[in-house]
Amino acid sequence: MALSSFFILKIIDTAILKYFYDFSILSQFEINNKKTLSKFGDYAIIIIPFVGPFIEEILFRLPLNFRQTSIGLAVALITYRFTGKHLFSFDPYEIYSYIRIGIALTVFMSVSFFFPLPWLEKIKESYFKWFFYLSAVLFALVHITNLAPYNHSALFFYPLYTLPQFFMGLVIGYLRVRQGFFSGWVLHALINLPSALVYFFK
Repeated sequence: MALSSFFILKIIDTAILKYFYDFSILSQFEINNKKTLSKFGDYAIIIIPFVGPFIEEILFRLPLNFRQTSIGLAVALITYRFTGKHLFSFDPYEIYSYIRIGIALTVFMSVSFFFPLPWLEKIKESYFKWFFYLSAVLFALVHITNLAPYNHSALFFYPLYTLPQFFMGLVIGYLRVRQGFFSGWVLHALINLPSALVYFFK
């Protein structure tokens, strides 16, 4: 499904966007992808296939077991991300860097120890499938940032370009639920690995 959706997007990109808007979302994605790989340099071979997917799996798939610590870790990671410039920003000489870690740890401890477990079990029993699909949708939509800067005349088309990530999220999510967190992470890493290898060995 992910591969077929890519070909559909290629047709949309060529037949509609380039013709009516003189713009290509796929071309912009390729430009951004090269910038990302270039920014990480030699570390791209580690960050793109391993670190990045590990973080994304914590955010989107780890909480699918509905455990307090899993949800706490995901929420703490989100907190850490949005209390700084970006996820990897840390200055050992800046006191706010340590405050930021303290805030994230406080969030983790609060959720892990005080989130009502019976309520979680009830939600899992009644609404698991909705959260499963929601995790795939959110995983897909967050990748819209890979398509910036945006053509505001063609905003309607951008969610369509996350369809491959949506189907990817469903497959990895299924594997995560059936085989565990690390199985999903390994598959995610294998999917990301080729782009890093192409840059590293070019």
